[in-house]
Amino acid sequence: MGSVVGIEENFSTWSIWEEEYSRRGFRTISLDAFENANYNEKNIKHLLGIKRAPEEKPVIHSALQKI
Repeated sequence: MGSVVGIEENFSTWSIWEEEYSRRGFRTISLDAFENANYNEKNIKHLLGIKRAPEEKPVIHSALQKI
């Protein structure tokens, strides 16, 4: 079938920004939550800007994905 044009570059960009977002103390957004919000609500604002609790470990979703 081939591959999606630009997927590796997009994945790399996502990974970089997800790391930075997490470094700043925010909860990252899973790919599933992002897709569901976009599909169902057409808006992801309710997923953004949520700070992690002090004891909460960061989750880097891009590191869990395979491309």
